[in-house]
Amino acid sequence: MKKVLIYAGTTEGRMLAEQLAAEHIPCHVCVATAYGQLVMPKMDGVEVTTGRLDIARMRQLASEMTAENENVFAAVDSTHPFATEVSGNIRKSLEGLDIPYFRLLRGCSEAKAEESGAKITYFEDNESCAKALQEIEGNILLTTGSKELGVYSGMEGLKERLYVRVLPGLESIEICEKQGIHAKHIIAMQGPFSIDLNEAILRQFSISCLVTKESGKSGGYLEKLQAAGRTGARAFVIRAPKEEGQTFEEVVDALYEQYGKTHALRAEDTVLHQPEIALVG
Repeated sequence: MKKVLIYAGTTEGRMLAEQLAAEHIPCHVCVATAYGQLVMPKMDGVEVTTGRLDIARMRQLASEMTAENENVFAAVDSTHPFATEVSGNIRKSLEGLDIPYFRLLRGCSEAKAEESGAKITYFEDNESCAKALQEIEGNILLTTGSKELGVYSGMEGLKERLYVRVLPGLESIEICEKQGIHAKHIIAMQGPFSIDLNEAILRQFSISCLVTKESGKSGGYLEKLQAAGRTGARAFVIRAPKEEGQTFEEVVDALYEQYGKTHALRAEDTVLHQPEIALVG
């Protein structure tokens, strides 16, 4: 039976896999890290591959699936909006293959951001944002992830003021340690977060500036800005790269149509798998 090949890494990727599984549409999900696999619930008809793939491996995976008579019905890129290199590799890996491609986009209007009450300054990249942080005083809450941490920790006068919120995975923690971030300045939590929790963190650590990516609704972007507006913290925002693609609803509708399904749900109506909670220690 034909499978949907999903390159995940975001909430939308997990939501898409869950919705397809609920309709008995098989899919093969690729996640980059062990943590990505951990948060992906076990579902019938869903196979998960873990590890960072280059173009050759991506193409090999699609070819192997076809050789096994599974066939790739479509490939969906639901990686993070800032993972532009990965998205480019996915597109290149599909060149010459008769496989429909969808780029699943996140949505968040700038108008809503401006209504948050936060004093927002936009930047085109992390480097310009880090330089601007050198010109302001006070503690900084960095929510841009661990990969770009070196840009900020390497700037003179910033490391001691940084409070870094990252995913609670070993890879993220190790990067923080390598960049010299003190343990008490590491906030390892899985988001997205409510306005109240963001506000509590901003107040707890006396944050004067929140740094975030323009990560869209499912990334908790507006909740961060609204919390900054409540506390009076400035918001430094890294703009999302401009790209073309489809919304969650458009992708699901297209896949449903090919499989003879109807009544695709809206993203906000999708019921996510309830996580299992383990209390250790």
